[in-house]
Amino acid sequence: DFLAAGNHLTGSIPSEIGKLTKLRNFVVGKNELSGTLPTELGSCSSLEVISLLQNSITGTVPIELKNIPNLDQLILSENYFTGAISKEQCKRVSILEVDCSYLLCPCEENCRCTPI
Repeated sequence: DFLAAGNHLTGSIPSEIGKLTKLRNFVVGKNELSGTLPTELGSCSSLEVISLLQNSITGTVPIELKNIPNLDQLILSENYFTGAISKEQCKRVSILEVDCSYLLCPCEENCRCTPI
């Protein structure tokens, strides 16, 4: 597990994160992370939770996240993601939190929209 919420982390998430195939929980909310979410995160096949709440991450949500078979929680609120979450990704997770002002969430039954 990588549980580093509220630790004043800065910079971007490195692409090397994809090498952590046994990582189950990636919780880095309430930091100062920026840049885009690396597509390599989709290679972390054991992930169950991704929580990026309250950072400054930009860009689109990588389609590669749909490759994570046991991903149950995807928390992206209070960042600057744009585009849309894929329907496949919506259906796989039980908790999905996004900023619906910036990011389209096509599956309302799983999606918790955070007002901006």
